[in-house]
Amino acid sequence: MITGQHDIDSTWVSIVQKQGASVLPRLQFDWSHWTQQDFNVFFGGGFSDKIHQPLIDSIIKLVQERSFDGLVIEWGFLDTENILPVMKPMLTALFQELRLNTKSRQLFLVIPPFRGDPNQQSFTSQHYSQLLDVVDRFCVMTYDASGGRPSPNAPLKDFVIPTIDYFTKGTDQDLKASKLLLGLNFYGYKYSLSSQPNMDVVLGHDYKSIMSKHSPQLHWDENSAENFFDYTNEEGVQARVFYPSVRSIMARTKVATDRNLAGVMIWEVGQGLTEFVDLL
Repeated sequence: MITGQHDIDSTWVSIVQKQGASVLPRLQFDWSHWTQQDFNVFFGGGFSDKIHQPLIDSIIKLVQERSFDGLVIEWGFLDTENILPVMKPMLTALFQELRLNTKSRQLFLVIPPFRGDPNQQSFTSQHYSQLLDVVDRFCVMTYDASGGRPSPNAPLKDFVIPTIDYFTKGTDQDLKASKLLLGLNFYGYKYSLSSQPNMDVVLGHDYKSIMSKHSPQLHWDENSAENFFDYTNEEGVQARVFYPSVRSIMARTKVATDRNLAGVMIWEVGQGLTEFVDLL
């Protein structure tokens, strides 16, 4: 069952498309309610016309009826090696059927970043290579690197660039780069520096409110290419905030350009400041 269709604003989609933009909705597989038996049936026996084709047909029908320009598929953080016998045939079928009536529809796939240890990757560079011919763009989530610690969200030198290197290394480097969209976060995080640390998401309006109330001094970390600041809130608790800036975004878009990547993927445009959108 495909949920969330009640949120589709067909008028808005039409207006955006008339301005020359493509609309590709994100289709997220929600495994949270699945039992082990569900997984065994869906992934245990390879691709099945009886099990998987009806789902593909439903997805294609949705794209056609809603006049979308393709799909962004998010499988979640399942071990790709275990699901690839089903995942690749499904992506192949979607890739081919999206193009039956028009060549312009595209298939994007959301993938996790490189975390530093190839043996711990749920989606590896080998998987990337195996899916190159059935995916138009790979959206790599190069953010949320802090792991809940008061540290940069997407360190450029230690996280973003190694992720690019990991997925574009080896043969066909130009092709691999041309299909990779670099993830940019337009949100940040606030960390409590007290004896009971916690972490909260900071959106654009939160950032402006904190800056207005506390006027903290912005600092620039050269290694991560990120801004951060410290302040003390009304309860006397010290906090540290990492939030993107025009400078940090430009540093990442420069890397994407220099490495001949396909472009950038933003999570999410509405969470950032107006000046971030102006950069686009």
